[in-house]
Amino acid sequence: MQEKPKVEKPRTAPEQSASARTKELIEPYSELSLRAATARAGLRSLKQQMASQGLGLRSDIVEAEARMDFRLAEAKRAIAAGDAEGANRNLGMARYAVESIEKFLGH
Repeated sequence: MQEKPKVEKPRTAPEQSASARTKELIEPYSELSLRAATARAGLRSLKQQMASQGLGLRSDIVEAEARMDFRLAEAKRAIAAGDAEGANRNLGMARYAVESIEKFLGH
């Protein structure tokens, strides 16, 4: 008895457009990840300087850093899952956190 070859069913238009939208988010995700890495490095340096003086970062900046990391991770998961809407939403929130940190650092 010969086994039938598996045939993938063609994607429907909404599936194709969702996949295309998700792929379009890879570049903005990469760019934002680079900005986040730069912001993280700036915060790390500032934390070290402040710690040597017995000081710490403002709580809103600490929270913005945590939010930035969390939302970038969520965006990455959403892109991997093909969830363009979720990825876009998380990228927007991560972008806001990155901008807050950049403004604080004077970038």
